[in-house]
Amino acid sequence: MSFTSFPAVIFLAIVCAISILLQKRHLEVIRKYFLLIASYLFVALVDWRFCISIFCTTVAVYAFYRTKRGKPHLLLVISLLLLQLACFKYLNFFADSISAILGRDLITLNLIIPLGISFYTFSAISYVVDVYKGKFKERNSFADVALYLAFFPKLMAGPIIRAEVFFLGLKKQCFRWHDVSMGLQLAVSGAFKKMVLVDNLNVFVNDVFFSPNAFDGSTCLWALLSYSLQIYFDFSGYSDMAIGISRILGFEFPKNFNLPYASRNVTEFWKRWHISLSSWLMEYLYFTLGGNRKGVIRTYVNLVLTMLIGGLWHGAAWTFVLWGGLHGLALVIHKLFVKCKIMIFNDKNAGNIVWKWCSTLLTFVTVSSIWVFFRADSFDDAITIFYCIGNISGINQIYTWTFVALAFALFEIVMAYRNSCQKNGELNVPCLSLNMRKFAHMVVFWCIVGLIIMTAYFGDTSFIYGKF
Repeated sequence: MSFTSFPAVIFLAIVCAISILLQKRHLEVIRKYFLLIASYLFVALVDWRFCISIFCTTVAVYAFYRTKRGKPHLLLVISLLLLQLACFKYLNFFADSISAILGRDLITLNLIIPLGISFYTFSAISYVVDVYKGKFKERNSFADVALYLAFFPKLMAGPIIRAEVFFLGLKKQCFRWHDVSMGLQLAVSGAFKKMVLVDNLNVFVNDVFFSPNAFDGSTCLWALLSYSLQIYFDFSGYSDMAIGISRILGFEFPKNFNLPYASRNVTEFWKRWHISLSSWLMEYLYFTLGGNRKGVIRTYVNLVLTMLIGGLWHGAAWTFVLWGGLHGLALVIHKLFVKCKIMIFNDKNAGNIVWKWCSTLLTFVTVSSIWVFFRADSFDDAITIFYCIGNISGINQIYTWTFVALAFALFEIVMAYRNSCQKNGELNVPCLSLNMRKFAHMVVFWCIVGLIIMTAYFGDTSFIYGKF
């Protein structure tokens, strides 16, 4: 059930209203159980069988929490969690791959992938690892853990919130209308990105990627730019909505995207893109593999392995593995480049303003080119896209909504640079900061809502990340 669908809007309005009422009356225990029931109801409205998977995950995680919590127990629980993820998401993928090698078909199962299984599995792994490390001093109840894993705003497509951050919101006693105001603004901002920019871009992108041979090179290149914008606004739009809804419900989560296309290199890009996933991969996978503590070569191998696994996590296809591997290779190349800069200039940040803008453009071109493998259904389709970019014949169609999306992305970056000059020099994504008690600000807010209603595309409204 997409957040932008009408039933979801009604569901969210009811849940948020009741949650605010309970929080204002300081009924925190009742609020916790109400949100837990609401989260499982949200899942059941999609498919009641998905509730079984989340519940089994919760039982396994809480059982570990209540046991002696030794390393064998930790490895056992993580193995069970990964086994569940592998069975639902990768069983057919590995069976098809082995079939291709052996030259004969193996038995495959048409299993339905449970809603948000990738995200609550990663959350469960981070929780048991943090429990093993002794990070939680206060006792967590079964309801606490169950709500952490099933909390519906972050369930479908993240962000992957750390347990300690979530439990702080769960124990929050005071109610502030400011949280409701900021949450509404974030949710509306996310809805604008999704319903106005993403869904309108989707029409053009799908047409070109479905039959790239029918279009000329400039149109294929325009479609690639459109997809880069589409995937950014889709992911960040969902994150804005999830974080905004959570804030209305009393949970303040950190931002998940921070102007990734303003990055000057691939390393910086992954510190700004899907921040919760990037930090999870670094802490629970990269460091577990050894990080940069076992020599230069091992560091590069760990980077590539981390990105390969991250690519496979996104989808059960070799195109996702290649996408992750290319990003891992790009990270290695950047680290080698930084070493060369230090040797030559004795400063890894050497370079004038022209160089910095050129490096930003090069990073965007690199990331956008690799997105082709993320979007394509097969290697052949990806190669066809690259081949068609060089075509001089075919249909020429420059889609207008790409200009709108590009203008909005540039507006975000310009405003962020303006704010960085006024504050501490740090580049951060700008956000709406309206005072909903002022009439003029309310007019602006409802104008944005009206703009969404008038220009939104009401066709396919599913989120790209929803299928992961």
